Amino acid sequence: IILASLPKNLQLRDPEKKVFRDIGFHIAALEGDSNRVKVSTSYYRHRWISFYANMNVADPPCPEAVEPNFWSERNGDLTTLIPQLINDGFGYFLWEEKSWPSETIDWSSDVVQRHLQLVGKWYHDDTGNMKLFKIKPY
Repeated sequence: IILASLPKNLQLRDPEKKVFRDIGFHIAALEGDSNRVKVSTSYYRHRWISFYANMNVADPPCPEAVEPNFWSERNGDLTTLIPQLINDGFGYFLWEEKSWPSETIDWSSDVVQRHLQLVGKWYHDDTGNMKLFKIKPY
């Protein structure tokens, strides 16, 4: 009986959220599944991405973090945000088109060019285009 119900239990409950699971798994693969990683995202995506990025870590951070992991709770200027993320030990930054329009960001700034390395792109109807950046420390 248990084996018969197992395939049903292994299916993704919210298929429309698969892209966020994929992003988390991508981060885990980049980190080798052994390093705890902090990811800065919009508020609504953080739970899924942080959970899957740290799923195989011995001491994962709580996906319902109490510290400000979300760029919506920090200064909205990316050239100011990046140093804050570096100082707070963040490893990744996920940009979402519908939450933070591209035309409001100076992608060519020295800080952005020096500290953000594009490591993945995705799309979801709720977010539009998403870009995942590895944050390179000083």
